[in-house]
Amino acid sequence: MCFWIFLFATFFRDAFMRFVCYFFPNLEVGDFEVDEDLDPYYETLDEKSKDWFLKEEENTRQKLKFQVMMDENYL
Repeated sequence: MCFWIFLFATFFRDAFMRFVCYFFPNLEVGDFEVDEDLDPYYETLDEKSKDWFLKEEENTRQKLKFQVMMDENYL
């Protein structure tokens, strides 16, 4: 049953949303921009958290052979 609901929702999502928004115009999601004027995540961390964050990245690069952070943020 879940498969058929998911399949129906996948193929007819746009038509269904137009139908719902026609009868319930308040449900329509508009295009808006969120600007909360927040500092970058890494700059808000205290020194202990920054050190842990860098050690975790170092371990990921050495042991798992991939990177999570971009190089310019890591250095």
